[in-house]
Amino acid sequence: MLADRFDAFFLDLDGVVYVGRQALPHTVPSLQRLRAAGKQIRFLTNATCATREQLVERLRNLGIEAHKEEILSAFWATCLYLREQGIRTVYSIGSPSVVQEFNEVGISIDEEHPEAVVVGCEEFFTYNELKQASFHIRRGAHFIATMVDATFPTPLGPAPTTGAIVSALQTATGQYPTVIGKPSPTMFLEAQKSLDGVDASRIVMIGDTPASDILGAHQAGLSALLISKAAPSTRLFTGARDLREPDGIIPDLAALFDEEYTIQPHKPLGYRWPQSIQPGVAAVVLNAEGQVLLVQRSDTGLWSLPTGHVEAGETVEEAITREIQEETGLQIRVERLSGVYSDPTTQVFSYPSGEVIHFITTCFRCTVTGGTLRSDRQETIEARFVDSKHLPDPFLPLQRRWLADALTETERAFIR
Repeated sequence: MLADRFDAFFLDLDGVVYVGRQALPHTVPSLQRLRAAGKQIRFLTNATCATREQLVERLRNLGIEAHKEEILSAFWATCLYLREQGIRTVYSIGSPSVVQEFNEVGISIDEEHPEAVVVGCEEFFTYNELKQASFHIRRGAHFIATMVDATFPTPLGPAPTTGAIVSALQTATGQYPTVIGKPSPTMFLEAQKSLDGVDASRIVMIGDTPASDILGAHQAGLSALLISKAAPSTRLFTGARDLREPDGIIPDLAALFDEEYTIQPHKPLGYRWPQSIQPGVAAVVLNAEGQVLLVQRSDTGLWSLPTGHVEAGETVEEAITREIQEETGLQIRVERLSGVYSDPTTQVFSYPSGEVIHFITTCFRCTVTGGTLRSDRQETIEARFVDSKHLPDPFLPLQRRWLADALTETERAFIR
């Protein structure tokens, strides 16, 4: 049974342990059985408006055994992360009731010259706070989000929460934050550090939200069970590499002790979950001697094929023609489509701003029609034609496949 497969159980609170002011059916006896079997329990919640003491009190009032060191809220995980990063001063946007937890890790509030801006849930958030926080981030302060949930349910409908404030700061600064709470792996990794000698393969996350609990656990390399009324065999997402897909589905915590329910072994996929999907273009440009055009990127120093983004109103052919003209000064003619590349294991990229993008890249085989070869000295350091069998080092590894596909004498485009 599932209870025997794991030594540590990470549990979401709302929707798994309780709903509102009531413990969910079978929760209390199931947790008691886990503890009696020597299992370690951690409660992981994106709540940022309650202290760990308040959460412990709430659980105990429901008849659930809980201890302060077992609680990992998004705010407390943020405190631990800041301490590990050596950050000692912050500008805080958050509930006054939880700010006291900064003191427990030796972090103080600094309104003038903070090392980081920390965004939590604040009911009375003001424009002045938005302005001051954006100033600090633009001056170099770390941008830290306790979590990025956009709304929370109320009797009148969804109400904005931390994610809405984070989005306002992203817009104001052009920066993406370091996110600590679910679905970031950071919270799960912090929870792992609190365990006594438990291997990651013996830890399971149990949650009710695929885009938060399941995704976060999988990004941390952990197994994940979904609490749901769906049949155990149900597949929720069509993509074979979708990190939101649970490894198993159970109706409640009592199912941990039922032989009927099983879990598929989790296999880490090795890529970060993207915030957006965008179209990209690339080109294998050949000169009259059959040499291929390469550029050396200024951001990484790597040699690569010419690549770029598709701008609003452009076709992919117009986009690659423009990119090559801008980066190398050459005019080109697209001869044929050579490949379309979308595998997230190679097509997900992380940027210094914190943005993570999954590119769907369309690659063309092209020839030169005019212009004078040069480098733009902004995106590229150098541009030159080389023998395709003697590529310079370091060359972007994933593009070796693109180059080989384009040089294959076939009219068929490759889909990878």
